[in-house]
Amino acid sequence: MLVSIPALAVLLEAFRPCFTAPSYQSFLLLVAGAVLAQGRRTVADMLRVTEFLGPQKHFSSYHRFWSRARWSSLRLAKILTSLVVGLVASGTPLLVAGDDTTERRTGSKVYGVGCHRDAVRSTQSVLTFCFGHKWVVLAILVQLPFSSRPWALPILCLLYRSRKEDEARRRQHRTLDDLMVLGLWLIRRWVCSREITFIGDGAYGSVRLENQARRLGIHVITRLRQDAALFAKAPARRKGQRGRPRKVGRRLASPERVADRRSKAWTPQLVEWYGGQLREVRWITGTGYRTTAGQRPVEVRWVLVDDLGSDRRECFSSTNVGHTAQQIIELYVLRWYIETTFQEARRHLGLESTRNWVKNSVERTVPCLFGLFSLVTIWYVAHLEGQAPTPQQASWYTKQEVTFTDALAALRRSIWAGRIFLKSTPNVQSLEIPRPLLEHICDQLARSA
Repeated sequence: MLVSIPALAVLLEAFRPCFTAPSYQSFLLLVAGAVLAQGRRTVADMLRVTEFLGPQKHFSSYHRFWSRARWSSLRLAKILTSLVVGLVASGTPLLVAGDDTTERRTGSKVYGVGCHRDAVRSTQSVLTFCFGHKWVVLAILVQLPFSSRPWALPILCLLYRSRKEDEARRRQHRTLDDLMVLGLWLIRRWVCSREITFIGDGAYGSVRLENQARRLGIHVITRLRQDAALFAKAPARRKGQRGRPRKVGRRLASPERVADRRSKAWTPQLVEWYGGQLREVRWITGTGYRTTAGQRPVEVRWVLVDDLGSDRRECFSSTNVGHTAQQIIELYVLRWYIETTFQEARRHLGLESTRNWVKNSVERTVPCLFGLFSLVTIWYVAHLEGQAPTPQQASWYTKQEVTFTDALAALRRSIWAGRIFLKSTPNVQSLEIPRPLLEHICDQLARSA
């Protein structure tokens, strides 16, 4: 069985060394099935929509591709990282957004399932919990030529396992911070020559993570508590002084206390806020050292921001004290675009619709679905080749820019056209379609309707 997908042949060729020849053919078919399928991304649904590509192996072979075949998702992530980094202009710092998301799953035999906070359905006043998998996702923020906002392209996903499960299996527990540090370490190994800035929410604002990132040469921008404990630099040790050297100096006022004491020190300014819109804010900034037991102090620049339009107050920090307050604000709000990626993956790539339950399958399918988001975007950028994209319009809605829906639709159309009209005479008005293929098209259209 030989699968031919001209639309994806060049892009997927980079992943061929990661597989054996039979597994690579299964990989090609499953990628095409994940692109063409609508709704669930189970193996059966992916095979159903790819019947027109030619004869297939037994369906159990594709199930074994996820559960038993010998290939590494980290090798795929390394190659995908190089492809995504290629979209960022050389000499430009890489902005890596990191966050965790919960994939709802149930079943007593599903590997790695636990009870986690559901960030999608939780609010500031009500916490919602659900059973499923919690994934730590790292994405590179890329400014694409056809979009006014950056796109967060996922490159690495790591599965979080609860402490209860790790204790039951007698293995070392890794917290969300541990997994994020591991992800940053892998990215630094894969991208050695680029400056990297990590942007995370308050859950990843620990002193330990900032210390580990500093050792890797990575700056960290994160949310900071408004009552955070900050200290001055440790005073110089006096001659003949006894005892252990001090790590930090005197206690400084927290950001909220500084704001209360220096009410006239606020600076009003227009900045790019969430969603890319200009918003009038006022800010106050300062520096200090953060510390915790067993960790070296970390110097940060903090910025306390008041949104004058909604009376919302937030505090951000950066381990690069050379950053200005405006840079810290505008870089942190870019983290929101990874939430957009999570939403698009759920809506268009069937996240939360998989049905596998063994260890290998669970640890491979979701990273591949997130990676598919990046692959579709990379293909679309290459497909345009400098041409102006035309977003699909509707009579009741005017779309100003291209979205992931347009990129996915263009790839689907290219796959269908490359197979259906392969033997048709070019530059003619009428095209020939084989009868079995026409029946398959009509059947798929009827099922989707």
